[in-house]
Amino acid sequence: MKKLLSCILALLLLAGVMPVASADYYDYEPDGIEFDASEGGLCLYIPEDWVFGSHGFVDLAFSEELGYNSGVYVTMLVYNAMSMDDYDRYGYDEDYCAPLITWVCLKDGFDPNAAINAGLDINLNEAFEICTVGDNLEYTHYVVIGEENLPRGISGVYLDEYISFLNQAGDIIYSSVYMPPVNPYAQTAGNTADFTSRDLNGNAVDSKDLFAANEITMVNLWATWCPHCVKELPELEQISRRLQKLGCGVIGILTDDDYDEARDIIRDSGVTYPVVVGTPETESIFESNGLPITFFVNRNGEIVGVPVEGAQVDKYEEAVKDLLGEVTARSRSQIADYSDAPVKFKSARQASAQADVYRVICVDESGAPVAGAKVQFCTDDTCMLGETDEDGAAEFDVNPGPGNTVHLLKPPAGYAKDKTEYQAPANFGDVTIILKAA
Repeated sequence: MKKLLSCILALLLLAGVMPVASADYYDYEPDGIEFDASEGGLCLYIPEDWVFGSHGFVDLAFSEELGYNSGVYVTMLVYNAMSMDDYDRYGYDEDYCAPLITWVCLKDGFDPNAAINAGLDINLNEAFEICTVGDNLEYTHYVVIGEENLPRGISGVYLDEYISFLNQAGDIIYSSVYMPPVNPYAQTAGNTADFTSRDLNGNAVDSKDLFAANEITMVNLWATWCPHCVKELPELEQISRRLQKLGCGVIGILTDDDYDEARDIIRDSGVTYPVVVGTPETESIFESNGLPITFFVNRNGEIVGVPVEGAQVDKYEEAVKDLLGEVTARSRSQIADYSDAPVKFKSARQASAQADVYRVICVDESGAPVAGAKVQFCTDDTCMLGETDEDGAAEFDVNPGPGNTVHLLKPPAGYAKDKTEYQAPANFGDVTIILKAA
């Protein structure tokens, strides 16, 4: 089957059918549902019968850089051999999921002949080079179609549908728009982090003093309500001690106002590096969609490099050393193995009547909406805080997947506390919390 698909792609190339390469892809909208995969350097247009298949359906599994500053970007469309109802009920199951089309985008300086990613089983020796885009820094796009070894769940009518979609893969590849990958935090690089605040004991703090003391300072944003944040604090303390030998350091910015709880957590974690209170200033400087997130600031107070999202303690020191220029330049003929990179699933179902978000809805015992409830939404490595509006709803734009949880952190006045951990659906949907009177 793979040989047949290779022949189809080769004929398309010989026929001069070229993909669209443009940084301004919104000027080009062929038929189909649009998927923003700009973090992988793509804008895709997928037929509706792929997204809402007769039997299974197609998802945009992820589109992201694999590993900190790796220069390797992967975007994958996968076929799910189950109905949408079953997917909503049971969530992602690797036995019923098969890669359909995989795009790999390489930053200039990496040799595709040696580009093998063990975690995703991608061998670019078997891939097709699509195009090279970019001006000062070039990125080359490659594509791999289908898999030879299908999961056990792909059989019967699902196998027939999967093969049918494979036979249409060329249409997707050549109607896609190819561009340099877009880093969601690119606009923060070079900004000046200049603020005043206080530490947890009430002492005044000036960011100039904090940053001037180090070549590079890790700025870790966290909150007491974020379990991933709290869990990594002891490891951040160890990193801080090692970075001192390099003339670098760590500071924490507390983003909530539970100072007594924060002091207890800091004491129990053994943290000795500075922790300051977040302010509207710091919130505008270090923008983020979830916690924890770690930025890097140089001695002059300028934000440098790329922030690390989520609790990824194995990435922090590498990032600092990279910014110091102490990381040996990666070989042009070798790409590191990023098989441990987290797979973050992003649903590709885009029903026109509903946005791709989770909603946490708080109601009272009569079913009336409750505004002003503070709720927490946690994925495997990130937690987000929201507050319900007048409709009793708080929205969270996060990647779907099994294991996401919801907590009521603080009810509004007149309602009782609820320490229940609510399981979020595997795909986008609503979680309803019934608040009882205090």
